[in-house]
Amino acid sequence: RGTLKHDGGGALINQGIHGVDMLLYIAGDAKVRFAEVKTSFHNIEAEDTAVAMLDFENGATGTLHASTCAYPGFNRRIEIIGTKGCIILSEGRIERLVIGDETVIDGNVEKRGSSADHTIMDTSWHAAQLQNFINAIEGKAGLFVDGKEGRRALKLIEEVYAYRGK
Repeated sequence: RGTLKHDGGGALINQGIHGVDMLLYIAGDAKVRFAEVKTSFHNIEAEDTAVAMLDFENGATGTLHASTCAYPGFNRRIEIIGTKGCIILSEGRIERLVIGDETVIDGNVEKRGSSADHTIMDTSWHAAQLQNFINAIEGKAGLFVDGKEGRRALKLIEEVYAYRGK
């Protein structure tokens, strides 16, 4: 890990791509307005930190942050905040949901793993996706995520990487 030749990048392409995929699924396609990609802490060729400002097709503005420098590591988190409410997702679970003046959900989400300690990562989503892939090969199901969907996240990450060294 951490090489440009074999991995294509670091924190963003290896760990962050899952969050990017989920963000684009929820919020729609986006373009990079500005990004910074750098190696701050680890002795690797690729980045250990990437930050980007995004412009979504629906007019929203967002930020993206991927890092393997945060100790002890944090849950994958997506926050969508609007004029009529907000939702905060932590590792795919709703942590907070506010609609208008009503707080519908306001609870803590247990820590389920991080890039700092891969031994406690929840792998159930990986297992479900692999089983879906096997089922698709056997003609028993359609794919959860096909190549077209996967390319959306990769395209955005490549836009972020275009800022490398600027």
